[in-house]
Amino acid sequence: MASAPAPVAYFAFNRPEHARRTLAALAASPLAARTDLHVFVDGPRNDREREAVQAVLAVVGQARGFQDVHVVAAENNRGLYASITG
Repeated sequence: MASAPAPVAYFAFNRPEHARRTLAALAASPLAARTDLHVFVDGPRNDREREAVQAVLAVVGQARGFQDVHVVAAENNRGLYASITG
């Protein structure tokens, strides 16, 4: 029996088109259907970014082709370093 592939972590912020293209490329992998995808979406830095972050969350919410998709959405902006370390 083949082992499951390693899970994939994807960090996103305020670029919905980048998120859409990245998720499509990841889903095209032959192992995607057996892969758990963990998506971390950072919160907006200000009110102007709120709409773009919400658009990213909408894109992530439509991610298909993976064994499972786990989404962690920050309410406020933490920055990449804090998102990764803790």
